Amino acid sequence: MPEMPALPLRIFAAGSLRGALTEMFADRREFQFHFGPAGRLRHEIESGAACDLFLSANLAHPEALAQHRPGTEVICFATNTVVALARRALAVTPERFLDVLLDPAVRLGTSTPGADPGGDYAMALFARAGHLRPGAEKILAGKAQPLVGGWNPAPAAAPAGESPIIAFLREGRVDAFLCYSTTALAGMQALGDAFTLVRPPEALAVHARYGGVPLAIAPDRRAAAGLLLIALTRPPATEVFGRYGFAPPA
Repeated sequence: MPEMPALPLRIFAAGSLRGALTEMFADRREFQFHFGPAGRLRHEIESGAACDLFLSANLAHPEALAQHRPGTEVICFATNTVVALARRALAVTPERFLDVLLDPAVRLGTSTPGADPGGDYAMALFARAGHLRPGAEKILAGKAQPLVGGWNPAPAAAPAGESPIIAFLREGRVDAFLCYSTTALAGMQALGDAFTLVRPPEALAVHARYGGVPLAIAPDRRAAAGLLLIALTRPPATEVFGRYGFAPPA
């Protein structure tokens, strides 16, 4: 990894990156991480929060910030996919994916659109469903509960270190949750055999592209942020991302 300035490099990063980045930089005191929904982090940066490197779960937020910094390049460093983490009793399969989600008795959770790209990706999946089956987008958007990733930090819904998504499923708040495959993989380990990860059929598939952008003003911090971002696209960072379920950028 590159040499860092004397002060900690301030990194704002999407919450879904927490596990991988914590493993990568557990012993590096020169990095200061602030995790949260990428839409909310962008709002904090636009409101004046000091950030040297922004790592988002989409490309739109870093691209919007880069427009105000001529010469700034947004780099895609990882990809993810949207899946359903659902009760096994629902018997969800790729073939029955849409039928199950449309069932009025099935309670569906998502992240919060706008504040969290995970919610935006869920809405994109609903739009695809509407193309396949007229009226499906409205039904799914109407029944989905935006339980995580809101504009205001919510009280902890889960034990420290555990995703609130897992807590909502365990408590029976919802029967299925649209989330990243990385989140679902961790959830499978925590929830056990009563839940399963189901990938949607290709016609509904939504792929998340993670983008990073250096935002530091000081030349030395900006250079360090740029080098760190490039390092995230190469081994050993890509190997760590892979263990958490991320795929390399296309």
